Amino acid sequence: MTVADVVSGALFAQTGKTVALSVDQLTACTNGCMGSTAQKTVGWFVENRAGAIATAESYKNDENYKQCLSIQKTTTAAIVSGVTAIKAKDEQALMEAIVKSGPIGVDIDAAPFRGYRGGLLKCTVNDTQVDDAMTVVGYNTDDKDKPYWIVKNSWGTDWGEQGYLMLAMGKQDCGASLAPWTVTVMRC
Repeated sequence: MTVADVVSGALFAQTGKTVALSVDQLTACTNGCMGSTAQKTVGWFVENRAGAIATAESYKNDENYKQCLSIQKTTTAAIVSGVTAIKAKDEQALMEAIVKSGPIGVDIDAAPFRGYRGGLLKCTVNDTQVDDAMTVVGYNTDDKDKPYWIVKNSWGTDWGEQGYLMLAMGKQDCGASLAPWTVTVMRC
């Protein structure tokens, strides 16, 4: 789940420590796989759990993500205070945010990605059909003719290039630079 990846990245950028967050908790408490946005997910945790997100180890829900467990039964991995937008349509700002904050979330039209198997993907923007969140984990600008974003999807390692894709920068980035975001981690 993108929120877990972005929060984990922000936490690592602040502390240098890697902590696995509970995707089970994020999904169970916010209906995360059924249309919840990053803003709604983080907002729910701020309003209902004082921003506390549990460690993966302390929050294992074997009920297929159906039960939102009490925070008292978990160990807090991070406390988030909100979502921070990164300047839209500004690839330089997105690259700087990745360096500063770690992985960045993007809300995007997932249709062009469904059949992706590998290689450099180019597609036009459909900003009216945002239906998925993905994580931009890096970029490659070594080849000035073919710069690309390195994007992680939550569809598993059987999809794309072991769960990742190379997404063209520029006007063919499938909307990755339209509304990038990160989270504010208050403390760990």
